[in-house]
Amino acid sequence: MRVRPTLRITLMALLAAVSGAFQVISPTIAGSYLLKFNGFPIILSGFLLGPTGGFWCGALSDILAFMLKPGGPYLPFFTVTSGITGLLPVLLYQKLAPRREGKLLIDPWILLLCIGLAQGVTKVLLVSALRAALFGLPLKVLALRASLEQAVHVPLYAYAVWVVLRRVVLRGRPESHASALPWAANDSPKAEPATAPWA
Repeated sequence: MRVRPTLRITLMALLAAVSGAFQVISPTIAGSYLLKFNGFPIILSGFLLGPTGGFWCGALSDILAFMLKPGGPYLPFFTVTSGITGLLPVLLYQKLAPRREGKLLIDPWILLLCIGLAQGVTKVLLVSALRAALFGLPLKVLALRASLEQAVHVPLYAYAVWVVLRRVVLRGRPESHASALPWAANDSPKAEPATAPWA
């Protein structure tokens, strides 16, 4: 499904701005990033704009956060890892998700798996290794702390993405072109009732 260029640019700018804001204003707890949910808008951008859109949204959000609140010299390595945060989950989902008639179905458990694997690669492995190499910090401590953070973040991200996708894809009009991915119109062969059962 093709996203209109104006909608694509608007969504990318909005999600990058939200992610950058989360990264700047979110507090830290004893050096932990437990309350920083800047990864969610980036991951969501991948599912709405496709892998390329997710990568650029992640990269732009890191640059924006650095411009708003620089914490030292600019390091492009973290911009790349932020881009991979938006790229990798949707690539994994395209490989692992169930399909119907060639189109993707929305599966919450596959979402959880793909986002968990991607965050493990980016936040636990790449970011921890970069911080250890650049700042001389202990890699095992950084990786353990990142793992604990992602144990909280990943289920929240997966649930939030699932909710947004159901709202956008299953209840949105097909002509709105709200997502760049080829989603099936419904996540089950049986159509949803037109009205709620209690109406």
